[in-house]
Amino acid sequence: MKDLNNLQNEQEAALKPPLKWAGGKRWLIPHLKLYWEEHHWRRLVEPLCGGLAVTLGLMPERALLNDLNSSPLEVN
Repeated sequence: MKDLNNLQNEQEAALKPPLKWAGGKRWLIPHLKLYWEEHHWRRLVEPLCGGLAVTLGLMPERALLNDLNSSPLEVN
């Protein structure tokens, strides 16, 4: 496993969420990456995706995204 400093450096180079979202989970990315590396082949399920910080931070090959507020998920 990579150490936390390397993951934080990678996070800075990763895509940033398009929206600043109340209750954002960007600060969790370095911690989640430690677990995601072992399960990267799985589908990420994010029931409350909000500003997409976790999805953009982990960059899964497959993801199921949802949110109670459909506004950020709608694409015109």
